Amino acid sequence: MSLDVVENSLGVCFDDMGLLSQALTHSSALNEDTSVFSDNQRLEFLGDSVLSLVITDHLISTDQNFSEGEMSSLRSKVVSGRTLAIVARRLELGDHMIMGRGEENTGGREKDSNLADCLEALIGAVYLEKGWNSAKSIISTIFAREIHAALSQNLVNDPKGELQKLSHAVSGHTPVYMTSRREGPDHAPVYRATVSINGKLIAEADAIGKSDAERESAFQALEKLA
Repeated sequence: MSLDVVENSLGVCFDDMGLLSQALTHSSALNEDTSVFSDNQRLEFLGDSVLSLVITDHLISTDQNFSEGEMSSLRSKVVSGRTLAIVARRLELGDHMIMGRGEENTGGREKDSNLADCLEALIGAVYLEKGWNSAKSIISTIFAREIHAALSQNLVNDPKGELQKLSHAVSGHTPVYMTSRREGPDHAPVYRATVSINGKLIAEADAIGKSDAERESAFQALEKLA
């Protein structure tokens, strides 16, 4: 476990390395290592609140006049456990979590819940260490794809259908979707889907589930072809 790798992934340097270490510590470590005195549960609680507020602030700041219900739905998509786990895997947090051997031996480094909690704890640690502005900046950066996808989904209900109509109108060809990669645990695998038109790769995207990955790749393609 290398703390500087985590710092580089987040784009922040901690003065209190103990705080960073705590954010990475699963509760199972307390049961097996007498040198570990605190886990990341309190930081995770804080990080959850900070993340929700940052996403809410972002939605309020857009030029789209979202209703309260729309903002609640969009925020839920971004801060869901599934989404948090995807972002955590992108940051490779599973490699750096501190946990007991029993938890690790049962796939603890790949569990969505552990990854999501660890990411929220890191957000809480950043907030305590660097304050609101830094936490907001880091969240906006590491969740950029997910924020963009949520906003796009709100505007386009059927991206695959829209892409097919656009492709037929422009080139006369039907988009072709393929799964290029599968990672993560069996209960929540992360897929990478690609979409090509007339043999040319247009876009690719990652998501939990093949259909979600294809949907997101269609969003990306629509943006490039618009």
